[in-house]
Amino acid sequence: MSTSGQKNVKQEQSTIPVPRDLDPKQPDDSLEFLAIDPDGDLLLRAGTALEGEKPCEFRVCSAALRRASQVWKAMLFGPWQEAKPAHGDWIVDFPEDKPWPFRVVLAMVHGSFDAVPDCPSLEQLHDILMLTDKYDMIRVIRPWVAAWKSVVEGTIPATGLDHIRRVHAAWQLGSEELLCKASRAFALNVSIYKSEDEKRFYFRDQDLTLASEDHSGPSELMDIVLKFRLDIIQDYLDFYHLQVHRRTSNGATGCQAETLSKKYKFQYDPAALRKQHAECDLWSLGHIMQCLVTSGFQSLPRRAEEVTRSPSDLIALLGKMFPRFSDQSGVSSEAKCWYQSVASDHKDCSPFRKLEELRDEAGKSKSRATIPNDAETTAQPETSQTTPPVIVLDPEGDLLLQVGTKLGPAQPCSFKVCSSTLRRASTVWKTMLFGPWTEAKPARGDWVVELPEDDPRSIRIFLSILHLSFEEVPRAISLSDMYGVLILADKYDLIHILRPWIEPWAATIKDPDQNASGKNHIMRMHAAWELGYTSLFLEESIELLFNFSGDEKQYYFKGQPIEFGNHSGAPDLMARLA
Repeated sequence: MSTSGQKNVKQEQSTIPVPRDLDPKQPDDSLEFLAIDPDGDLLLRAGTALEGEKPCEFRVCSAALRRASQVWKAMLFGPWQEAKPAHGDWIVDFPEDKPWPFRVVLAMVHGSFDAVPDCPSLEQLHDILMLTDKYDMIRVIRPWVAAWKSVVEGTIPATGLDHIRRVHAAWQLGSEELLCKASRAFALNVSIYKSEDEKRFYFRDQDLTLASEDHSGPSELMDIVLKFRLDIIQDYLDFYHLQVHRRTSNGATGCQAETLSKKYKFQYDPAALRKQHAECDLWSLGHIMQCLVTSGFQSLPRRAEEVTRSPSDLIALLGKMFPRFSDQSGVSSEAKCWYQSVASDHKDCSPFRKLEELRDEAGKSKSRATIPNDAETTAQPETSQTTPPVIVLDPEGDLLLQVGTKLGPAQPCSFKVCSSTLRRASTVWKTMLFGPWTEAKPARGDWVVELPEDDPRSIRIFLSILHLSFEEVPRAISLSDMYGVLILADKYDLIHILRPWIEPWAATIKDPDQNASGKNHIMRMHAAWELGYTSLFLEESIELLFNFSGDEKQYYFKGQPIEFGNHSGAPDLMARLA
């Protein structure tokens, strides 16, 4: 249980343990063997076939792996060589899996959330997501989706491989907006080499080549990137041919002299205006042809499929064809000479503004990808929903918890769970279930344990976290529900498993609308204490202190009677206030 001596709150920060140093590039002899679950029944070996990687062995719980992944379930509990042997240690080898991301995935599965990094590098994130995709367990990353999206958004890709990793991460994290941005940024620099025998993709002028077997993730990802590339190129080709058409068709012109004359209230005579149009169009067409020749193009096709160069090459070419004359950067000497002779009449004849608008919008409205939404965290269940009498959190669980049978009108619930999962998460539950107590597993019959005074709604949140049912854990929570959860967290020493939800839940205790009553002040103070928000805890304590009155029989807050209950922070906290 929590005591004042055990608390170590930091100013304005949560005291939940931060991730350990998991940098895979730093040598660490302790990684040679790691007991993810000291009481586990299975040994996993990773990286034994990888050059430059130090192989690692992990002691884990087979039930946790079974529940996390259908792939692992079939592998470990099916008729395969990885199944548990009749005699000896149960050892399974994953020779081609990198040890470090394997460790992180195992930490997620076993509830060791302090070992899961909030801000991995893009390469590290890619390795983690490759494993969760490989073993069909993308749902376990749900608590870290928001933080990891920030990693992808904040990483500036330096190489083609970085771009691939960004696209793959956006796909796996379930963000359509981020996937479109990453795919567009990648597609802008992809060129194609075609021959009778093969078709290869290149990124900028780097040596990196992308064949169909080179990319990471599902095959649809490269299709998305190539579709973006074609859409961007087609937009620019349409723009180019429109500008040429305006300068070559009878009765049409790209010259803006007449428009400018109306804007500035002067008028050309018809002959002078025709001369202006002809001079402007002829110069523009000549300049376009000059840019094509010097850039190695004979002409530009009408269909994007015929272009092998990257969209960036095409954008640069069109930028030379239709320059911004006001700054004249990158403009040829001939163009500058022509501009200086007729500057006042033709300064807006170049459609550079349209080109810049196209550059900003290219690919944004098209190629909207359809991506899996398993990892999205937007829709959350209401914690106030009526729960069924029996909630199965592990269909193959060995323990039935009966919760809330003494809470009066509150509906009691039963939960089918895995006893090993509870043992691993809480020393209180470990002692209760595996010690010499009445709650221990009986020699015969069903294993049923009663928790008569625990709130079913609050304990369901904990059990959902432990059994990887993250979709049942709300990211937005009421103050009263949070208070109930934190009471149980203190009771069963489970505060550490709430780490991924600390930041989103903090908004609830910082909400000024919640602090009208004395009861709300008590709940906010307790939440601030448990979550380690020093400033808020002191603020609430002072508010209670200056508005607190009464004696041991009855306490009041601003003249209204209040009940402190049995769980309001450290055991002597309320006594000190009184």
